[in-house]
Amino acid sequence: PIPSGHYTVMVDKVYWDESKNTGTPCIVWHLKIAEGAHEGRMLFKRSWLKPGNSTNFEMLAQDLKLILGEVPELTDPQLLNRLLDKVLFVRKRDRADNDYDIFFNGIDRRVEPENPEPAATFADDDIPF
Repeated sequence: PIPSGHYTVMVDKVYWDESKNTGTPCIVWHLKIAEGAHEGRMLFKRSWLKPGNSTNFEMLAQDLKLILGEVPELTDPQLLNRLLDKVLFVRKRDRADNDYDIFFNGIDRRVEPENPEPAATFADDDIPF
């Protein structure tokens, strides 16, 4: 098992699901560890949206604001696509019931420019030595 600790992850997959017993909706996160001894391994998180449980909605809103800089409508058809490939800093905390919790602590906002300038090229004749 992956030990409790801090990890840099990439959102590899994210989708809507629901509890088979209660029908409670959730967002399922597949998080690929991006570096370190566990690079390439997966962590999973479920963001539950149980009606009447404002804490769940507040936690998801906090996570979405951290990742996207805003709290979008959950009905936004592009919401899940906007979350893909984001690089996040997370904390994994093991629980006594052999499960674990994932907490989003930050996002890596370093981004590559969309249209980078091409690197300068030189002919052999341009080099002065």
